[in-house]
Amino acid sequence: MVRTRNVAGETIGQYEVIEKLAEGGMATVYRAHQPVLGREVALKILSPTLAAEPGFIQRFANEARTLAKLDHPNVLPVYDFGSFGDLTYIACPMVLGGTLADLLRDGPVDPVRAVQILAQIGDALHHAHTAGVTHRDLKPSNILLHPDGRAILGDFGLARGSDTGSSLTLHGTALGTPGYMAPEQAIGAEVDARTDIYAFAVITFELLAGTRPYAGNTREVLTSTMQSEVPSVNVRNPVIPAAVDAVIAHGMARNPAERPATVKEFLAELTRALGPVLPAPSAAQLREAAEPSTASVPATPSNLTAATTVWPPVTPTPPPPTPEGEVALAGNAPSRRRPLAQLFESGLVKAEPQTRVVLNAHFAHAFHAATHLAGERWIDLVTTSGLQYLLTDPADDDTRKTPVHELAWLNEGMELTFGSHAVSQQRRWGALTMQLEIERTAAFKKLQRRIRLMPAGHKRRIRDLLTAWCERMDNVRGESLHSWHEMQGGEFWVAVQDNAYVFGKRKPQPSCHALVGQLETLLRWTGLANHWNIEEIECGCVDGSDACVFAVTPAGSA
Repeated sequence: MVRTRNVAGETIGQYEVIEKLAEGGMATVYRAHQPVLGREVALKILSPTLAAEPGFIQRFANEARTLAKLDHPNVLPVYDFGSFGDLTYIACPMVLGGTLADLLRDGPVDPVRAVQILAQIGDALHHAHTAGVTHRDLKPSNILLHPDGRAILGDFGLARGSDTGSSLTLHGTALGTPGYMAPEQAIGAEVDARTDIYAFAVITFELLAGTRPYAGNTREVLTSTMQSEVPSVNVRNPVIPAAVDAVIAHGMARNPAERPATVKEFLAELTRALGPVLPAPSAAQLREAAEPSTASVPATPSNLTAATTVWPPVTPTPPPPTPEGEVALAGNAPSRRRPLAQLFESGLVKAEPQTRVVLNAHFAHAFHAATHLAGERWIDLVTTSGLQYLLTDPADDDTRKTPVHELAWLNEGMELTFGSHAVSQQRRWGALTMQLEIERTAAFKKLQRRIRLMPAGHKRRIRDLLTAWCERMDNVRGESLHSWHEMQGGEFWVAVQDNAYVFGKRKPQPSCHALVGQLETLLRWTGLANHWNIEEIECGCVDGSDACVFAVTPAGSA
């Protein structure tokens, strides 16, 4: 093999090369400075042996273009690709936190940290597979650990895009890394996403056991790959439940058709098998829900009930659209003018949302409340919600960085987890979420005393309460999307435009039971529950608008 000369100290195109960082069969990696943008980059100089292969440069350029389309926080992006003299290079961001291989030098990784890493890399891999890209060289040294804690999937040097038709092999020789290569890859056969799933299962084994499945020289490792049974993780690390062995064996099946269809399916199996050694989410901030049946979160989840895994959460086919201005109730039969249409006719301004994020603290409250109610099934909840990476507490601060869809997915996960009991559990979820909001929000504490000092029948009490809730939810979204309106007949309507709890969700029946539970809790907390009822009269997941209307109607003397 022709070795790449050391180019430290030279200028390659617009990059000033500083020092050599690493060298492998595919490329040599240097730390370089890009003066035009004032940033440091990782500059990969491709192996002269590969670059000399007929058509290789063009095929690799096609792959680089494919990878440039990947936009994911856990995929290392490609800044630049080009040639300078006899050198072909790729420029990528400089990640200074080391690699997963560095972390593994200390032995097995704590199961919680292992699942966090696997969930992030699995999400990146799923994103690539969805885009038609197979990595083909998945291994710990190609997984970077960012100083902010993120695991980043890099080195797509052998990646293959389904639309390029290229195959980066040398005269029938398989490219990859022995020990992580699937059997079909080792013999130079056709590979696809299931080949990556095999390597992902090997990395899972190594994270939990502290060693690779097979040891020895290259020939011995390849022979074991083709002929040996998958060893037991539990034998090498008794802390890991024996159930994990079957999950690893599933991912490392010799026949690609016998492996999980997607990396998300593999992760769902793994999180359930690891349940007994994964700590329950923190419940320090949780209060017992008002209903006596609410149970404390157990210290160690066990005897998990399997749930159907959905990634991302699948929503039912939407019902036929309702005629403009009408609202569909049970059975999708139009019964009256749509409340939202009436509000727009009365002067409500249609909102044009500018952001797709919610307040971290609100999502944290909703997440803690949901997992608290799920009890021993909390892993099923986060799995069916597509939120496997949240095995530790989510960010709980007053910044808005949580994507809106994560709240909607959590709402969907509640339905999938609780089935026929979902409506009552979602109302309890909303109630517990609001209890945490009340504890956190100073404006609510002032509101309680002010309302209770007013005469019992004074409508200002309900007006002040609805104002406080709308202001808080506007703060959660960072823009004005919530409003209340006094209607004829003494009732009030609360409009929620671009409702985060149903964002993009389509169902034949209303789905905002959590918001009903929130408003009911505020009524109880301020002593108004005997005077007012809450009902959802238009749901954005039914009519496809993502906007909902709730009626607050007099229950007695108002």
